Amino acid sequence: MPPTFTYKKRRANSFSDNLEVAIATGYHLHRAGRHSESYEHNSALAEFAQNIGNLDLAERCYRRALKDAEKLNLSDHKIVSMVNLSHNVLIIWGRLDEALKNYETILAANKDENNLLRIVYYDLSQIYYIRGNYGRALDLLNKSLTIVRSIGDIKGTSRVLEALSNVYYTKGDYGRALDLLNENLSIARSIGDLEGIAGALLNIANIFAIQFEVETALRLANESHSIYQQLNKQRGIEKTIYLKARLLNFLRNNKEALELVNQSYAMSERSGDKLGLAAALHLKAQIYYDTGDFEEALKLSGQSLELQREVGNKPELGGTLGLKALIHLQRQEYDEAVNLLSQRLKNYEEMGSKEGIANSYQLMADAFIEQERYQ
Repeated sequence: MPPTFTYKKRRANSFSDNLEVAIATGYHLHRAGRHSESYEHNSALAEFAQNIGNLDLAERCYRRALKDAEKLNLSDHKIVSMVNLSHNVLIIWGRLDEALKNYETILAANKDENNLLRIVYYDLSQIYYIRGNYGRALDLLNKSLTIVRSIGDIKGTSRVLEALSNVYYTKGDYGRALDLLNENLSIARSIGDLEGIAGALLNIANIFAIQFEVETALRLANESHSIYQQLNKQRGIEKTIYLKARLLNFLRNNKEALELVNQSYAMSERSGDKLGLAAALHLKAQIYYDTGDFEEALKLSGQSLELQREVGNKPELGGTLGLKALIHLQRQEYDEAVNLLSQRLKNYEEMGSKEGIANSYQLMADAFIEQERYQ
């Protein structure tokens, strides 16, 4: 993900020594109508809050900064605040409709500025990716890639390559995804971008995980986790903990996997990350399914499914529908299983996922065979 966008290059502020005073200062500057000071203070405080995973505080500060920019009649600053709010909070929280509206407003303003468009195109691509429109996501990412390369933004190039790899990974083209990630990792290392290195290692680990090369995936996940801890990047830490939980589940070390996924869930809950919550609930359901506790697995998969539908996260929705269907099959509840698999098939057809469509048909065939066996 690209860094926070600002028109002024501002040195990162640390408010950790007395966060309560910083919050009160931001509130009172805004309420007192000292909008220029409020804009700078709240923008910096929002960035700090986002980095420590306090998205509730980040949202409040970004919205104050947005109102300050409106009061000052500074259209450029208003756009900055809209981008930062959408990029650093709304997309993470799954509030995609509001983010999409913000970006449409920005594009309608006809701001022909590459430094802005590279981020707008990138973030729009993430919204379409989450909603399963991979063609549109790839188109936007390629536009962003063209811009970052034309302006010599090496770090931005690395981030866009990472996002492109995620699309190809979800489409099942693991070779193309790995090529892009290796290029991403090489760039990140060449410029000493630790966060970029951690992200590339995490995504490469995901590819090895899906190909069942678990030991290699665990090693890369631990390397990524160590860097994120060094940088105190809470979202990165949460993602690596989640991946390690998945890998331990592969190895049937369910006790330790459950401990880790509970940590991941707690971190997502604190930050309000609905995508993270849904993923953690899915994995917890998978662990209980593997241990034969189908009642708990059914409850957790239902909670995950509800969040996936709320956010509109099509790539993960198919997996959760499939897991819930398998649980119903174990309980010999065939009508419920077939209904869920039909929804899963429709989801993958809308996404154009040939692998998902084929797998859904196979699971439906298995369900009918099981149904005939026990009737």
